[in-house]
Amino acid sequence: MRRKLFMIYITFLFASVGFHVAIADTLHTQIPGETIGEFTSPLNMSKEFLFAFNYLIKTEARISILDATGKEIQTINFSTEGVSIGEHKMFELKKGEYTVKEDFTVTATPDSVFLEGQLLESKMNFEWKFTASDNGTYDFSITADAWDLKLNVTDDLMLQSIGETSASIPVELVTTRFILKGEIIKYTATSTVELSKSSAFELISKEEEPVVAFVVTGVVRNEDGPVVPNAPVAVTNEARNLSKIATTDKAGIYKVIFVGPQDSILAKTGDILKVTVSDVELSYTLKEDDISQTRAVVNVLIEKLKITSVVISPKTKFGVGEEITVTATGSRGAKSASFSIEGVVENILMHEIPPYPPVDGGERGGTYVGNYIVKAGDNAENAVVTVTLTDVKGNVVTDSTKKVTLDTQIAITSVESSLTVVKNGDTITITVIAEPKATVKADFSVLDTTMSSPVKLSDTSRGKYVAEVRISNDNTHENGVREIIVTATDALKNTMSQSLKVELKNPVDINQDGNVDIFDLVLVGTNYGKQDISQGDDAWAADVNGDKKVDIFDLVLVSKNFKMK
Repeated sequence: MRRKLFMIYITFLFASVGFHVAIADTLHTQIPGETIGEFTSPLNMSKEFLFAFNYLIKTEARISILDATGKEIQTINFSTEGVSIGEHKMFELKKGEYTVKEDFTVTATPDSVFLEGQLLESKMNFEWKFTASDNGTYDFSITADAWDLKLNVTDDLMLQSIGETSASIPVELVTTRFILKGEIIKYTATSTVELSKSSAFELISKEEEPVVAFVVTGVVRNEDGPVVPNAPVAVTNEARNLSKIATTDKAGIYKVIFVGPQDSILAKTGDILKVTVSDVELSYTLKEDDISQTRAVVNVLIEKLKITSVVISPKTKFGVGEEITVTATGSRGAKSASFSIEGVVENILMHEIPPYPPVDGGERGGTYVGNYIVKAGDNAENAVVTVTLTDVKGNVVTDSTKKVTLDTQIAITSVESSLTVVKNGDTITITVIAEPKATVKADFSVLDTTMSSPVKLSDTSRGKYVAEVRISNDNTHENGVREIIVTATDALKNTMSQSLKVELKNPVDINQDGNVDIFDLVLVGTNYGKQDISQGDDAWAADVNGDKKVDIFDLVLVSKNFKMK
């Protein structure tokens, strides 16, 4: 299988300068590449069969420095896992002309059993010259950073996804057709990658001034890709009382060299470097490898102000007295954070946790939390929750993707009764229209002395509640207009009541003159024998026991209560 990861053509420009000034090349470019590969299918593969693997990236560089006669006087070998290089070496040079040859090899090793041993490899070499203006100690450094690898795959495979450009790049490929076991799978991939690179010589000490040095270098770029040129970068090692400011070049690369007498200790394992660009401050703890190589690479990513997620908890529907918690994640160190609930409340303060900058070496922030307790009258259905972050520069970002419902009341639309006048033995039907999924009860105790507890209405359909109640013949309430109280309660314990007026007429006082006497007996006698009586009929009042007919039982009831006032 043939592979070609990147083809890079770079032209370098050089300038000879004096003491403590770098002889440097700076480059920021987009690099195209092409990969042509093939391998044998180990099994039958359906269309869109998935290959998921990682490319493990390794970059190696061999630097040769030749004097004017062509003799190699220095050889430097660098090797790093990934696509970021930050290396340097100090050595003595005599005043004169020199040639630098740089040979780079970039290898991508797939960790897939299907692609085992099939490496992607790119070799780059270039040559340039520089002039050492004085005898002395020179620091040679290379800083490079690649990002935003874009890949397009055609033929038997196509790209489904690719991860961020780093030492390990996750890749997912899928087949474009059905492939039999033993078939040759062929594919072509084209790519581009953004690259910032700088190679530099710097005279840090003349021949009579033996010194030691420690280099801090890296690339400053924005989160969305572009490097940041001409940006002041402050590097501080408080443990050694060292601080220096550098400016990024056009490729976004900065380099700070701390120099001291030969017996100086400029850095130790565990020292914390603080690298500050504008309002972004990074803390980097020096490792043993940094000390042994007398250099540290600290790349600075300037994040865009952003909100990555918003969570409403513990639910999305709230009642009176319940607490709404809004949690947002996003950029660290916002100057202010707040949330609003549409039509309810605005600018509720949110606090960043953990605090930013970090306290006592703790984790960085980027999580903001705020709370609001629902008050009576806070009513809103699917109200938009807007989270706002503002940075120190006044930039503002908002997120309005979440909604909440605040329900602090329940509505009863209507209450109806099948009868407006009742007597013992009658059946009355109550119909209530209210909020769906509520609990609706009616208190009939004011109408019937035998009913001590409210009657629960049945939910017959969405928001319609019905109950049928028969007034007991043993009811002893006096005649009069009664108010039946209907109460509805929703799942959030919101409650609303409404009354319904019904008139109760004493069944034995047929003519309603306040006495049970001969006149009532005459009315029973006049209607005696009538059947299928309903409310509104002339005989309805004479049907004392409510059995829809006037008979001996009605006569007995009136006689039993004769002369009652």
